[in-house]
Amino acid sequence: MFWKLALGVSLVSLVACGANGPTSLSGPPPDAGATITIQGYAYSPLELTVDAGTIVAVHNLDEHQHTVTSESTDNAFVPGRTNGVAFDTGTVEGNAWGVFTVPAEAPSGAVLPYYCVTHGAGMKTPNGHIHVR
Repeated sequence: MFWKLALGVSLVSLVACGANGPTSLSGPPPDAGATITIQGYAYSPLELTVDAGTIVAVHNLDEHQHTVTSESTDNAFVPGRTNGVAFDTGTVEGNAWGVFTVPAEAPSGAVLPYYCVTHGAGMKTPNGHIHVR
């Protein structure tokens, strides 16, 4: 019985808080409000508009691992904060799913750039943006 409770708490923590480590999942979290797809070293959509607190599923269709990691400015290619908030999927393995949460404290109107820690400028679309409603 204890292991069921511990597993449930771990899964809730992963989905509610986003993740800082490997987050490869077998499918999208059931409560994801948006999805970013990675295929051919490109993000789709590049511009995603969501509410603060939205859980975003990331579907990596490539064979190589990728991340969706916030940066302070476009093309900085280092993890960073914009408008005081940051997010990171951690490593999403090839042909798997990851997840992160747009921080609840993200201000309306914020534009949060993101990139892949693993490939940086080597991505065909090196930066995407989360627009907060």
